Amino acid sequence: MKVRGVSGKVMLIYGIAFLIIISLTFWVSYLGTVGQLKQDLEDTNLALLKQVDEKIEVTFRQTEKELLAMTEDIDFVYFMYGSFTDNAQRSTTFFNIRRKLASLVTSNSNFSSVFVYSSVTGDILTDNTYMQGAAAEDNWLKDYLDIPKYVEWLTTHQIWDGRANNDVITLVRPYPVLSRPGF
Repeated sequence: MKVRGVSGKVMLIYGIAFLIIISLTFWVSYLGTVGQLKQDLEDTNLALLKQVDEKIEVTFRQTEKELLAMTEDIDFVYFMYGSFTDNAQRSTTFFNIRRKLASLVTSNSNFSSVFVYSSVTGDILTDNTYMQGAAAEDNWLKDYLDIPKYVEWLTTHQIWDGRANNDVITLVRPYPVLSRPGF
């Protein structure tokens, strides 16, 4: 293609300059839009994470309240201290606690199970299982008997609940509730 004359050359130069300006305008607009979209995405994700964090905190506080209410029950006291007058009382106590644990688990979709551990007897009771004098691999709670706090949330780890291993977040609280830590 031959460009003839000065006006053709001027039109070609203006045309190229015009295309460069349009391309640069498009590119700057694209970068600005993409940058803003990335920032909006980050802000939205952070806001969502904050909401999830708040929901988890509320769930944790509610969980603590529900478990504290359960520890006030006389059956719970019998189990924790292993103070049964006979096997009938022991069976009744286990039945009552397991029923309350099952109710707690089914009423809260965040629970997979609740473990009640007696450091006096070494027994573990869940809504599904009773482990008498739990074996060392099942008795991971012994590491937390002398925690220096009133309550401790443990990060995700695997626990055998008597049927299968589950990945769980765990709340550890010493008993009696009003005792000093490490009681």
